[in-house]
Amino acid sequence: MKTYCFTVLLIVFILTDFSAATFAASQEITIVNASDSDINELSVTPANSTAPGPNALKGQALLTGQSVRIVFPNYDAGISQWDIWGITCCGEKLKWQQLNLTATHTITLREGGLAELN
Repeated sequence: MKTYCFTVLLIVFILTDFSAATFAASQEITIVNASDSDINELSVTPANSTAPGPNALKGQALLTGQSVRIVFPNYDAGISQWDIWGITCCGEKLKWQQLNLTATHTITLREGGLAELN
C-alpha cells in the first residue's frame, strides 16, 4: 500500500510540474491593431532577429481596428526584449521592436513601429 501511495504521489507531482513548465513556455497576449494596415501574418521573435517567426494568427487576418487574443508558442521568459513582425496582404513587412513582454497583457500596434504595452 505504501508503494502504491508513493507511486501515485510521484505521478501527480510529475504531472503538476510538467503542466507548469508547459504553461510557462508560451505567452498569451491580446493584440490590438491600431495601425493603418491590415495584418495577415503576425509573429514574435527575440529582439534583433532577421526574419519573422511562426505565424500566431493561424490563417485569420487582423484588420485595422480589430483585436485578437493569441498565444506565442516560442515565448521565453529569459528573453526581455522582443520584436513583433506583421505582414500585410501585399507582402509589406511591419516591425515593432524592443518590446518587453514580461508583464504585458495587451499590445496596441500603432503606425510607424510604435506600440503601447499594458
